Amino acid sequence: MEPLFANPVLPLLAIALADRAFQEYATFEEIEAIPPPVDRSLYHLRIKKDMVRIPFFQIVSADRPTGKIQGAGSFSNRTVDLGYHAGYEENIGIYNIRRETLVKADDNRYSISERIKFAGYNNPDTFFGSHAPELSTVNSIVSYWNKKRRTVYLEGFRGLSLYYYPQLLQSLPAKVEADLNNYPDFISISEEIEILGEKLRGITTKDKAQPAQARQEELY
Repeated sequence: MEPLFANPVLPLLAIALADRAFQEYATFEEIEAIPPPVDRSLYHLRIKKDMVRIPFFQIVSADRPTGKIQGAGSFSNRTVDLGYHAGYEENIGIYNIRRETLVKADDNRYSISERIKFAGYNNPDTFFGSHAPELSTVNSIVSYWNKKRRTVYLEGFRGLSLYYYPQLLQSLPAKVEADLNNYPDFISISEEIEILGEKLRGITTKDKAQPAQARQEELY
């Protein structure tokens, strides 16, 4: 699959290699060097017998995998954390990824039955009620004049609903954030922001709150 990083098997393969789960292979390079079967069938990578009953998605401590299975919400929580650290203000969860995938499947002309099977729902109206974008993708002028369909501008409009702030503190590398937390000016600003927050929570009128809000925005 191109690009290689988009291959959905790679994260699973990385986990298996880290756990040394395969009988004959220990590195990605060894697996990549396997000649494709002539008949284009699947190639079976055999798992070690002592790994068969160990959970694939394990809780990992600071030292090693614990052998305990991760909770049902662990992947969703990690997805939200990744979006948060990337600078997105709103939570980006599994539903958002699922919805975008189904929208792309619709754009790529997969049939309704194929989308229903892929999404795992029974009612065809679920896509139109829950997953279809609110923005219309029909360009009336282009359609009327039989011009080539353009969709690049639609991606921009759809992206406007994702508020992205790359300068957020949590989007910084961990080492930079740790150094910043010990910087005197940063400590002083953080303390003032906290004091202003406490002050704003005790103010009930908008007029009195405006100076504190203005100062808080300036500090951010």
